[in-house]
Amino acid sequence: CMKGTRVIILNDLCQWVLKPDSRMAWIHGLAGSGKSAIAVTFAEKLRDIKGKVTLALTFHCVKGQETSSTSNLVPTIGYHLAKIYPEYAKAVLDILENDVSLHVDRVPLEEQLSIFCKPMYQIGMLKPTVIIIDGLDEWGTPMEQHILLDQLQDQLSKIKWIRVVVMSRPNREIQKAIQKMKGLQSFDLNVDYTAHQDIEIFFRQRFKYWDDNEISEIDINNLISKADGLFIWANTAMEFIAESGLDMAGNIQVVLQSKGHDSENEHPHATLYNLYAEILRQNFTSKQSQQQYRLIIGTIISSYEPLTIDALKTMLQLGTNVTHPVVQRVIDILKAVLYFSNGKVCYHLSLAEFVGSAQCPTEFRIQKTSQHQNLAKICMKVLIEELRFNICNLETSSIPNRKISDLKNRINHKISSQLQYSARWWAHHVGNAEVTDTIVKRVRELTSNFQLIWWLECMSLMGEISRVLVSTSEIMKWAVNLKDIHLVKRMQELRQFVNVFSVALHESTPHLYVSACALLPLKSTLREYNIIPSRKVVKVTRGGHAGKWEKILNVIETESVVTSVAYSPNGQYVVSSSWDNTARIWNAQTGLEMREPLKGHTNRVTSVAYSPNGQYVVTGSYDKTVRIWNAQTDLPVGKPLKGHTNSIASVAYSPDGQYVVSGSLDETVRIWNVQTGLQILEPLKGHTNWITSVVYSPDGQYVVSGSYDNTVRIWNTQTGVQVGEPLNGHTDGVTSVAYSPDGHYVVSGSRDKAVIIWNAQTGQQVGEPIKIHTDCISSVAYSPDGQYVVSGSWDKTARIWNVQTGVQVGEPLKGHTNYITLVAYSPDGQHVVSGSFDNAIRVWSAETHLQIGHSLKGSTLSVTSAEYLSDGQYMVPGSSDEIVRNWNTQTSLQIGKLQKNSTDSITSVAYSPDGQHVISGSVNKMLRAWSVETGLQVQKLLKGHTDSVTSVAYSPDGQYLVSGSNDETIRIWNAKAGLQVQEPFKGHTDKVTSVAYSPNGQYVLSGSCDKTVRIWNVQTGLQVGESLKGHTSSVTSVAYSPDGQYVISGSYDKTVRIWTVDSGLQVGEPLKGHTHLVTSVEYSPDGQYVVSGSADETIRIWNAQTGLQVRKTLKGHTSYVSSVAYSPDGQCVVSGSYDETVRIWNTQTGLQIGQPLKGHTDWVTTVAYSPNGLYVVSGSNDNTVRIWNAQT
Repeated sequence: CMKGTRVIILNDLCQWVLKPDSRMAWIHGLAGSGKSAIAVTFAEKLRDIKGKVTLALTFHCVKGQETSSTSNLVPTIGYHLAKIYPEYAKAVLDILENDVSLHVDRVPLEEQLSIFCKPMYQIGMLKPTVIIIDGLDEWGTPMEQHILLDQLQDQLSKIKWIRVVVMSRPNREIQKAIQKMKGLQSFDLNVDYTAHQDIEIFFRQRFKYWDDNEISEIDINNLISKADGLFIWANTAMEFIAESGLDMAGNIQVVLQSKGHDSENEHPHATLYNLYAEILRQNFTSKQSQQQYRLIIGTIISSYEPLTIDALKTMLQLGTNVTHPVVQRVIDILKAVLYFSNGKVCYHLSLAEFVGSAQCPTEFRIQKTSQHQNLAKICMKVLIEELRFNICNLETSSIPNRKISDLKNRINHKISSQLQYSARWWAHHVGNAEVTDTIVKRVRELTSNFQLIWWLECMSLMGEISRVLVSTSEIMKWAVNLKDIHLVKRMQELRQFVNVFSVALHESTPHLYVSACALLPLKSTLREYNIIPSRKVVKVTRGGHAGKWEKILNVIETESVVTSVAYSPNGQYVVSSSWDNTARIWNAQTGLEMREPLKGHTNRVTSVAYSPNGQYVVTGSYDKTVRIWNAQTDLPVGKPLKGHTNSIASVAYSPDGQYVVSGSLDETVRIWNVQTGLQILEPLKGHTNWITSVVYSPDGQYVVSGSYDNTVRIWNTQTGVQVGEPLNGHTDGVTSVAYSPDGHYVVSGSRDKAVIIWNAQTGQQVGEPIKIHTDCISSVAYSPDGQYVVSGSWDKTARIWNVQTGVQVGEPLKGHTNYITLVAYSPDGQHVVSGSFDNAIRVWSAETHLQIGHSLKGSTLSVTSAEYLSDGQYMVPGSSDEIVRNWNTQTSLQIGKLQKNSTDSITSVAYSPDGQHVISGSVNKMLRAWSVETGLQVQKLLKGHTDSVTSVAYSPDGQYLVSGSNDETIRIWNAKAGLQVQEPFKGHTDKVTSVAYSPNGQYVLSGSCDKTVRIWNVQTGLQVGESLKGHTSSVTSVAYSPDGQYVISGSYDKTVRIWTVDSGLQVGEPLKGHTHLVTSVEYSPDGQYVVSGSADETIRIWNAQTGLQVRKTLKGHTSYVSSVAYSPDGQCVVSGSYDETVRIWNTQTGLQIGQPLKGHTDWVTTVAYSPNGLYVVSGSNDNTVRIWNAQT
């Protein structure tokens, strides 16, 4: 602080420190209120009174820098205390030397505080020792901030001589923690310690040597008032006044004339933001300078870590042609809010918040997506230009990286700052950027040649191999949305490559070439794209045949039977339990044991599970106890949980990590509070034999248990009461149970060799039991996306199943030489881990072989309609879960998801004629247009309807849209502009149910619950002729004939009617024959025939000229026929029915072709042919869309 400022709060702080009952103080205020300056000056004051107090350290948290990491704060505090107090240093050193398990990169925050605070308990009363933590709101996550404050108060209650001063903005989590604290002293900079007088001193001191003619007393007073207590405002204004040209008096007037804070309802930083806006207007007046400002500041605030000034200048010049002097000028102009820390450019948080806010003028507003786009392009350009083979000139592969004494210097010298940044973060910028042709081209270029392997080399040298898996996952998601199946495959194989050779990549970078690349399968995707520099590696074959990827990725040999395995939430570790009374934690990539075993049980350990935050492990044992362990230190947490009267078979954490459930051979299920170690309910009783498996539902409301009494039972975790009847179906003991990720289903495995899926709400079995294993099933688990189940068995194999079809995916996973005891999916779904009686843990690739016939699972509610693109390669389903998805019909792979924005069900979807866009209508009265390429909404919402939109369609030329609604109107929209073209078409007196364009695009056809069909002129909006009347009940379906001369309609009145477009007259008599409502009608491609489906379970084909039924009625369905469609050549008709089947019929013979297409587990609601006639798509109330090969 400037001399003479902040005197009152500094004196109050010094007095507070000396009070014997003081423990913690909180100094809080808005961004820019001078908290950091107070921290620095307060530290200086403490040094002046060092005879009375001791300053341990001032820790400044800066977002994006090392000081914002949760792993640094507490150890740094401990280090500085140890430097001051030898007694404390010896106590901490003893702890660390006696427990090597503490020598890890990341110890949980609670454990850190315990380690460094407990030695202080025994130290006698010392003079007050002060720890200052500045900028806590820029440290860790909000939850970690809460935990730190909560734990600090608990520790400080036992240490009388420590004083902690915390400075932050009044963020929500910090406030929540503070409100619960007793005895905390609050210093509110906005209320109790306003800075108006201090800002007056600041201005008067800065203007002290100015000419009185340039600055008046009135100006100074106005500046003080305008600052409104914010030092950042005063400092920013002063920098502008003093530095921006020679006309300082004029600059003062510019500052004073900026809009003030004139409303209590305005943004709390309105005054500061208005100053920022005015300074930007004064300094960046041309469009070119504004663009340069956006590029430079956007890069600074959008980077994932601070950049050095040289890296910033180089990257900007490389990617945007912004020169070094321009970068320096912008930084100089904004130096009040930009500063350097450890040689890197940092920014005041208020600047980043301002430029992204609505208060920022449009010409200065910075969109994060566009900045990610710039950074993605820059990073990839850096990678393509700077990466090269053996970049650090390593001489041999025989020396591990860790033993190369000058490796750090080589990295800093050979791998530029911009290359280090780009290698770490390029994929994240791509994943958050808007998709453009340039980015797509560069991603494909980077991932299709040697640079991809050179990137791995660079990451290996920097010790960042684990980040490669994160980056490839990011690109895989991006590629799926882009529908680039080849890129998806390359990333999948690169992940497999990194997993298989992770030890080599971690240990010795040269082995990337001499081992990993040499052992890569010769027919791999990476070789096909010339990604592997073949002239630098050895060709390896097996018995004359090229090597190929094995399913097995890793084998971890243990010393005893493995009874249970589980992945950590981040997928980096695997924990196993064993008959040797221990649990062990392993690196999932390298297969190496992390530390010492978890020892404490006195009998076999049967079950293990990670806590949701990955910080703890729970184990159950034959010794009848449950134990909780710190996963970082391997130390037990609290005492064993005792209560069971027989061996424990299974344990699991609740989703919030607050509880543990255990199942036992004593036939009870028990729930424990992990904080107190106490049982929270009476034992859950009902099973009549050993309980073998327990697990929580995803919402934590239920627990499911399996037992040797052949049943599965669901329990309410709040009441302990069994929900419904036991799930009966297995004919022998149930060995394993698991919930689906959405909580809707439960899967169980049994000694009867069967896997059964149950509806968790109804308790009903879904489909038939899955039986292929040849011995008892020991374990089952769902994949994270809920589409697959993995099962392990005593037949020594693990198998992966498609949950919709019950069909095994790929070959069995073979390799174990004894019973498999447990299987689990990795959190990303890419791997499966299995444990066995053969004392081994195996990690497998879970990559599935997608094929036609597998269900396309994605929606969570009924699929209501489906339509193909014109080329037949993609289709878009309509769904009640508010999401529109695209699926590739060649691979059954979901290829994109149109961004979820709607808050109500989607009722109708249609493709544009060019296949580039999709229009959707929904219950929320709106239409949305989406890009098929990116899945993003491409224009504003189309609003106008006052009730649900029921039907949408594109005009034949794709220029316009038509929509029908329950508001009884039809509306036409400009498809490009998203604007309604004219007034709504009004005339229907009840809900509009169906709309369609005429083949020439001049007219629109509509059907309605008012029993009429109407034709409208799209140019005038007027109804053409009279309404087509004749139906005696609601019209359900309408369509034009291919030549546009006729219209067909189906109705609840059980009839089909054909109308002449020109005269509006009905052609002949109604087509009668159906004995129940007509649900669907369609013309044959040549216009000669009409097909209709009905609730009477039949399909009928009619001669469109005579109105007579041709050939016999098509019978076979056993419930309502809901949908019918012609094949493009007119030779076949496909039908869907409430009997859960799809059937294909020969239109010449009326005979069913082949067997019914079975797989749906609920009503089939819609069917359609692909334009090439090779495939049929069906949608169902079982929440799936399925694609069938129509030829087989």
